[in-house]
Amino acid sequence: MGVPMKLVPGHGAIVCMYNETSPKPGMDTARVSLTLSVRKSPEEENRSWNNTKVIRRLKPGEKNIAQLSGIGDEAWFDGHIEKGKVDMGGVLARKGNSDFMLESATLGYRASAAQIKAIAKRIADELK
Repeated sequence: MGVPMKLVPGHGAIVCMYNETSPKPGMDTARVSLTLSVRKSPEEENRSWNNTKVIRRLKPGEKNIAQLSGIGDEAWFDGHIEKGKVDMGGVLARKGNSDFMLESATLGYRASAAQIKAIAKRIADELK
């Protein structure tokens, strides 16, 4: 996000949310969230991931959707990038029995698309 962030508790067992520590007056507070779901079996993950792909329209040719390589078993970027920055959007990825979303929820193009992708790769690399 390019600014110091702090954990915001109270978002449940599968969501970590971070807010900007010192937002500037008149600007939207920078926010980023990570949602991680771990399934009991590959079949359960397949069903869940396929539902996510349908709901989020994760397929080539959709507006503001791009398939990514090198992140988990399958990954997509969902959001508009302007001059390397993202406002609302992020990476949805799957690896093994897990899937996750790493998303910027900040109006105004502030989050680095490259950083979001790099962090998503680090997360996927840690999953089994």
